[in-house]
Amino acid sequence: MSAGFSALTSDWGERPIPALRMTRDRLAGLLRRAERLKPAEVAEIVLTDPLLTAAVMREASRRARTSMSVDIVSVEAAVMLFGVLPFLERHARGVALEVALAGDDQRLASCLALISRAQLSARIARKLGSERMDARPDELQVAALLSPLAELMSLLDGTNAIAVPALETVLRHWRFPETLCQLCADGEPASQRQRLQQSALALALALESGWWGDGVSAALQDVAEVLDVAEEAAWRMVHEPLLAHARSALGSGVIPAATWLPMQPGEWPRVAPGRDVLAVRMQALHLGGLQGLPANQVMRLAVKALLDGLQMRRVLFAMPQNGLLTARFCVGAAENDPLRNLSLPLTESHLFSQLLQKPQAVWLSGESRAKLTPQLPASVLAQVGDEDFCAMSLFVGDKAVGMLFADRAPASPIDAQTYQYFKQICQLTSRALASRTA
Repeated sequence: MSAGFSALTSDWGERPIPALRMTRDRLAGLLRRAERLKPAEVAEIVLTDPLLTAAVMREASRRARTSMSVDIVSVEAAVMLFGVLPFLERHARGVALEVALAGDDQRLASCLALISRAQLSARIARKLGSERMDARPDELQVAALLSPLAELMSLLDGTNAIAVPALETVLRHWRFPETLCQLCADGEPASQRQRLQQSALALALALESGWWGDGVSAALQDVAEVLDVAEEAAWRMVHEPLLAHARSALGSGVIPAATWLPMQPGEWPRVAPGRDVLAVRMQALHLGGLQGLPANQVMRLAVKALLDGLQMRRVLFAMPQNGLLTARFCVGAAENDPLRNLSLPLTESHLFSQLLQKPQAVWLSGESRAKLTPQLPASVLAQVGDEDFCAMSLFVGDKAVGMLFADRAPASPIDAQTYQYFKQICQLTSRALASRTA
């Protein structure tokens, strides 16, 4: 550990830690009825603020101990230890983060973004812990809240991001309970519990880039494996904490609420030119899956995503029927286009029959054409044409239910990014169809 790491960790071990102004204000409002409050009511407020949570747990961890002392691993236990009134008198007053960083809007915005992410992580972690019937889901919540602590300390100090110590290093230096240190450790998870914790953090981070990203799917697959449920069930589990975060003051203030809740009214995040429509269409497709829309409506949303979002020229949905891959509907093709009447025998070996053997996608391009051409006999090219295209099989469980095919005009060729979005739209479509089936 470098001297810079050690100095930052030791320094903040003694300094007062600021808290959000709204947290201080809410605690101050409780003072007039402190004698009637339960520790859980106070803890509920503290657990919205990663900085105050860190300050409370630090104070509880460095108290004098005896052989009979037990670790304090929850905020509620810390409030009980100190007493409600003394706790409120100590923590309702103090430096507010907004005051500590007054005049430095950029650093304040960075801190608030980290805090918002931690709040979402904590909501997800507690929800997943409860679904797993964890004996102490509040430990998962606290560990998730503490996740940005080292970065927040570095920002408050104005330290270069390279000098951020590992969170586990900070917590062990401050003598935090071993349970929290283990949950906050980096690297390969040592238990299913820690794996669930890491999945909650990964999910909160990935969702900032949109619901359709690969990172979101990977985190949900981890959650599904730990909880032994289908991925669609994991989606439904996290929807509740996402809804709560979209409605929270900081969650909706730092990042537009529509990021967390598909189709939520309000301003949408600004992304690269040309992607706004794509974002809306993909969000609508995802929401359609959550709502269990009929298959024809799901496919209509998928086609709109491909046409409006990716500017595809022709879009075909074909289904396996009676040994043939048959066009179910085709949009954007001329009336006399053979693609409209696609009919390919699945008993013969060609690119599309192979595509339906498992969930997979293909992109015919200049680079792949030499490899794929042997799998495209003249009878196939006569129906699909010889321009570049994308195609992907749609599966519900282990059953192939069809294939989406799309191409662009030669003047606007398909690129690698378009292909990635095409696959994501197909994955959302499969997920939505599977949700309907379930």
